[in-house]
Amino acid sequence: MSNSVPIHPHASPAIAASEQPRLSVVVACTGTPSGFRSRLGSLAAACEDLNVEIIVVDGSPDGGVASSLDGTSGRTVVARLAHPRALVPHLWAAGVGRCRGRIIALTTGEMRVGPSWARTLIEEIEAGAAAAGGPIRLASRSGPSGWAIFYLRFWSHLDESLSSRRPVPQLPGENVAYVADQLSRRRALLSHGVWEAELNQAIAADGGGIVRAGGAAAEFAPAQTFRAMVLGRLAHGRHSGATRIRRGERRRWHVVASAPAVPLLLAARAARGVLPARRHQARFLLSLPWFLVLAAAWAIGEAWGALQGSGVASMSELVGSA
Repeated sequence: MSNSVPIHPHASPAIAASEQPRLSVVVACTGTPSGFRSRLGSLAAACEDLNVEIIVVDGSPDGGVASSLDGTSGRTVVARLAHPRALVPHLWAAGVGRCRGRIIALTTGEMRVGPSWARTLIEEIEAGAAAAGGPIRLASRSGPSGWAIFYLRFWSHLDESLSSRRPVPQLPGENVAYVADQLSRRRALLSHGVWEAELNQAIAADGGGIVRAGGAAAEFAPAQTFRAMVLGRLAHGRHSGATRIRRGERRRWHVVASAPAVPLLLAARAARGVLPARRHQARFLLSLPWFLVLAAAWAIGEAWGALQGSGVASMSELVGSA
């Protein structure tokens, strides 16, 4: 049976080297997605014989993830962080605080990994990369809203956009691994709530290698309702708008004034990455109505964040009020 443990957001991942797993995998779940147990099984199979610990962080309101894992491997630990303001990066940060591995990988309950996933990430990190991640593929049974969120979020991470071990400036948080020290040295950044892009930027600024590995592909099977997708884009857009103002990258009036054009700009950017791949063309075009709604939520969020601030809770706020 899996073990249920409380969240300790400031716990150190460092323990005696002789006891360290080779890899820790943090799986963030905001709900109990259909087929999650099967996807966790594919993760366990990819980690077979590799000295890996799996930490599932359950953010579902009803704790359904923990009950769905009864009878799974004893190396799977379930931690709970159920809070209405918790986003996926909060769940990752909570899981990272419990990791003991020399390498820490991040994914979500909507991802299915292939047999070579764990081994490929380990090999890339042990070859000298500070961070490594693989392409994202779309599950075949997804519908138009799932296609839309996939192309909005992952258009630059398709197989067709990538070559094996290509250096890249950014990696998708849903399919990435880091040297554990890269995370433990930046614990303050992880406590902010939304931190993936800033983390990769900080690693690159320090000279750390960030690479893409074709053998570490993951399949995205969207399980959220469309309403949840919209609210997620709104929250992340708000954080983005506030961050741009805080860094002095944009002026408030410019973010607000440009908001009406943002959905079309995002669609055009995604189209340039997606349409050259023939097998994606029909799905992308059919998903455009849903895509534009999600992109509009992002644009509204950016304008809101520019005017009112991020609104994203810190880890200490969530844990203190949970």
